[in-house]
Amino acid sequence: MTTVAVIQARNTSTRLPGKVVLPLAGVPVVTHIAERMKATDGVDVVCAAIPDSPGQEPLAELVESLDGVVLVRGPEDDILRRFAMAAEQTQADIVLRLFADCPAIDCGIAANLIAVHVERGGALTEVSDDSGYPWGYECQAISVEALMAANGIDLSANEREDFPAGFARYPDRFPMSRVYRPAGSSKLQILLDTPADYEKLNGIFEALYPVDPLFGFEAVETLARERPELFAN
Repeated sequence: MTTVAVIQARNTSTRLPGKVVLPLAGVPVVTHIAERMKATDGVDVVCAAIPDSPGQEPLAELVESLDGVVLVRGPEDDILRRFAMAAEQTQADIVLRLFADCPAIDCGIAANLIAVHVERGGALTEVSDDSGYPWGYECQAISVEALMAANGIDLSANEREDFPAGFARYPDRFPMSRVYRPAGSSKLQILLDTPADYEKLNGIFEALYPVDPLFGFEAVETLARERPELFAN
């Protein structure tokens, strides 16, 4: 069984254009995600699925320079199709969907999600924004059989972008489940969406990356207690 981590990314974000190639502690955002996925238990292949539309060349060139990362390009306005193309080209059985606005994705959370998905079965298992973990650790494990089936049916543009919304229309065909933090809940937000988010993440990475390039959510929460000013935005 082959599990492929697929990073959903584009270079033309509206609120922070080019955010996926911006440096955090001197390393581009998409590179951080790729390196974390290479170190994640259960991940066999790392892939970046980016649009084939104009303006993506800086991102495409960066991905092509990364060792051991597969580049797949597909339609910008049909993310489901783009992921189906990535699954086909990498011969995946399970796709681990990563988002480019989550540069601090936790390797342990991702590995646990894969394991839970394999144990439970079903179409999709996710760590969502109500998981109890800080915002910025969202990811989804998706059965490629379900992914291909969904790609072949009539879904709205929104449902082809938001896979759980598309799967939810056919709950018997595409059963889904969620993974929650075992204890406690965090209100921290470490997503990369705006210039203020980038400033915050720069501070976090400058503090934690030199100590541990793969720092996880526990280190982030400790930093928030010790240096709350970094999380003020």
